[in-house]
Amino acid sequence: MTNALSRAFNLQPGDGRRAGLLFTYLLLIITCYQLGKTARDALFLSVFKASKLPYADMAIAISVGFVIAIYVTIGRKVQLRDLLVGCLLLFAVVQSGFWYLAKFRPALTWQYPAFYIWVGILGVLAPTQVWTLANYLLTTREAKRVFGIVGAGGISGWIFSGLLADKLATTRGFGTESLLLAMSILLVLCAGLVFVLWRERGRAAAAAPHSAPSSKGLRESLGMVFSSPYLMSIALLITLASLATCFAGWQFKAIAKAAYADKNALTAFFGRFNFWAGVACLVLQLLLTSRFLRRFGLGPALLIVPLAVFSSEIAVLAVGTLGAAILLKGGDSVVRYSLDKSSVELLYLPIAPDVKLQAKSAIDTVIWRLGDGLAGLTLAIFTDKLQWSAQRVSLVNLVFAGGWIAAALAARRRYGDTLLQSIRQRRLDAEKQLAPVLDKSTADILATQLSSADPKQVLYALDMFGASAGGGSHPALRDLLSHQVPAVRRRALELLDQSGDLWVLPKVEEMLKDPDADVRSAALLFLAHHAPLDPLTRIQELDGFQDVSVMSGIVAFLAQSGDADKIPEARLLLDRMIAERGEEGRRARLEAASLIGASPDEFEEQLDALLADDDVEVLRAAIKAAGRLRKRRAAPRLMQLVNDPRFREEAADALVAMGDRVLGALRDQLVDADTPAGARLEVPGILARIGTPDAAAALVGNLLESDPELRFRTICALNDLHKARPQTPIDTARLRAALGFEMMLHTRTNQILSVAGRSADGTATEVARRLEAARDREIERIFRLLSLLYPGTDFRSAHYGLRSGDTTARDHALEFLEINLDGELRRSLVALLDPTVPVTDRLAPILKRTHVAPPNADELAAALVESEDVWLKACGVTAVGVLRITSLSVHVEACLDAEDDVLREAARVAKKQLADAGR
Repeated sequence: MTNALSRAFNLQPGDGRRAGLLFTYLLLIITCYQLGKTARDALFLSVFKASKLPYADMAIAISVGFVIAIYVTIGRKVQLRDLLVGCLLLFAVVQSGFWYLAKFRPALTWQYPAFYIWVGILGVLAPTQVWTLANYLLTTREAKRVFGIVGAGGISGWIFSGLLADKLATTRGFGTESLLLAMSILLVLCAGLVFVLWRERGRAAAAAPHSAPSSKGLRESLGMVFSSPYLMSIALLITLASLATCFAGWQFKAIAKAAYADKNALTAFFGRFNFWAGVACLVLQLLLTSRFLRRFGLGPALLIVPLAVFSSEIAVLAVGTLGAAILLKGGDSVVRYSLDKSSVELLYLPIAPDVKLQAKSAIDTVIWRLGDGLAGLTLAIFTDKLQWSAQRVSLVNLVFAGGWIAAALAARRRYGDTLLQSIRQRRLDAEKQLAPVLDKSTADILATQLSSADPKQVLYALDMFGASAGGGSHPALRDLLSHQVPAVRRRALELLDQSGDLWVLPKVEEMLKDPDADVRSAALLFLAHHAPLDPLTRIQELDGFQDVSVMSGIVAFLAQSGDADKIPEARLLLDRMIAERGEEGRRARLEAASLIGASPDEFEEQLDALLADDDVEVLRAAIKAAGRLRKRRAAPRLMQLVNDPRFREEAADALVAMGDRVLGALRDQLVDADTPAGARLEVPGILARIGTPDAAAALVGNLLESDPELRFRTICALNDLHKARPQTPIDTARLRAALGFEMMLHTRTNQILSVAGRSADGTATEVARRLEAARDREIERIFRLLSLLYPGTDFRSAHYGLRSGDTTARDHALEFLEINLDGELRRSLVALLDPTVPVTDRLAPILKRTHVAPPNADELAAALVESEDVWLKACGVTAVGVLRITSLSVHVEACLDAEDDVLREAARVAKKQLADAGR
């Protein structure tokens, strides 16, 4: 029976007990409150006209403010449990006093408006306390599963109160006044339930105060609401809902009073209405609420009641009969206390615990009653002053119902934003714990070392600058051109040369007369690169230059002269530099590569020779030259070098610089299964950096690649491309196909894990560990594809929340998916990714969508062991051992001598498990 209920309501282990206790608590509270409402309406209307009811409603709104101020003041000093129990016992005592007055002093007419106001205050505090405690006990996803059942407790209390009120009012010797004594008894029972519920929080939570910001009073709580756009949207929703429902309630009472003049007859009518409305509400709650929330999400649920009130008001305006009034009140009450109540409570779940109690108390009490007060004032003007009938005031309430609809739409939109902010905050908090904190940038830290008195430290810092992008342009380097150590001057000048810092040109001119030959050569190279001149003129003026600097200066001059007749001479000099060997030859070849990259495109053969050089640094320089010149003929060599970790970064940069000119070669390499895996894995990143529509199309065309790692790199590349160039079009139809493909793979992985996930002793096997890693990577691919399909939505944070060990963050992430995904995708994917849902239920939507019958464990294991894929075969062998499927032992025996280590080990373990099963 328990399992059947759990499956019917989608409950997880532990949900049932909490749901049952909260159900009972709310049942007793709502029974008490509904008895009070029935009695107060009948007693008040037996003495006063219906047109005076709005004044009592205004008095409730004013009184609630004072009561809540006292409540919050006491609440910040005591534990939540003590606050709830103390309030319930106080309510019981006061209620007993009203029973005594009504029973034995009926002539005191002041007691009836006082009791009316008292019930209004009770109705504000007591139900709110139930939901506040529920919010402390449950996470977002638990609440979605449990709130439907908890809400059914309130509806059951509504039904019970209707039946009890009808019986007591029509039974001789009891009457309407007896309802007040029944309320006192129910309140005492609730106090005992709070003690039981509090133990559900655990020792740590029970020892903590109910609200972290203990210094906040009512004013601070209201300030918190008004300072938050999300809380303000909830407050506006509650206010407009209160206005509309107060109008509907008054119309119902006024029309009912006209139909029933006797006090006990009116009480019995209210009781019968509550009973039947409660029955309808309970059926709706049990059969529809949870399913509706899971299928359609929060947005449509928030719109049901305002739409029902709006349409019912049109009926009242048209006919104005008791039947129309019952339709209005019934449509409001039946849905508001089932689907709408659960939906509104969900709005509070993304709010941080240290804010939730303060904000919820202010909204559910002061803000709600503010709406009641405004409704009372408006009703007093139209009914008591202007003498409008109950039928005519429908015109006013149609305006309020329309505003309620608009407020529901706004609250739903901000709900999604708040969920995302909650997940992001948890992600940022985690990242802050891992990220190092630097007071300065790395460049500034290195710059402080440049002023060291130790030349070795200065040279080390200069080398660090040389290894970092853009480091040579730091202002601190310019000061080193006057350093007393020649090696420092030369290295600083080389870095400034690399960065193209033209601010130092005058200083470099002076350095041509530096006493150190290496410094003079570096100065000449700088001027040859950045201030074209005839190096022969300089050489004749000055002496002492090294051969490399002389030759480099001559080549630069000849190549950049614009005279085609001088290009052959430059090629001869470059050939001579490239042919040099030894340390000086290495420097000459490095300089040759640099010159080719900075010169007109006239040196193809020389560049080809350098791209075949066996020196790492020379080859890097040649690759950079090819990139600067955008040499298409160098692309095949560059794609080979991409596979070498030593040159991967430079080769990729060069290919990116060539753009669409190399797309065909890159696309061919991406799909060529004979190309080394390392080279193929680098292609998606290069295509992403090229970033053109054709590059995006090449990536999208590879989304169904069988290799999971290459598929992952392709999806990551599309993410990077879209982030850098959001205007680049990406084929959404292919993205959806890829998402469906990944979901099917994830379904298969879950199926395999269900039969091969654990060994006999419950420990994870090597196969299981690999499967779990594959499952995690599948989930990441799914979220990355979602980011492409919904580009304005932060699925990165949702992914973090889902894989987080924080239950609240995980549930917020799933809720975020529910409100942002559409239709069938939402129904399939949310269930598939929810780790608390049983495997069979997770897979059901996908299998139903694809019309695939789920295999049983034996069938799945048999299919896996016959697979040609070694990895799938290992999964099947593991499943055979775990499930003790002796009929498949021949497959286990056949794998004992397999070449693959994992498959062989899986077979060994499975054979032992089968042997143990046969004993």
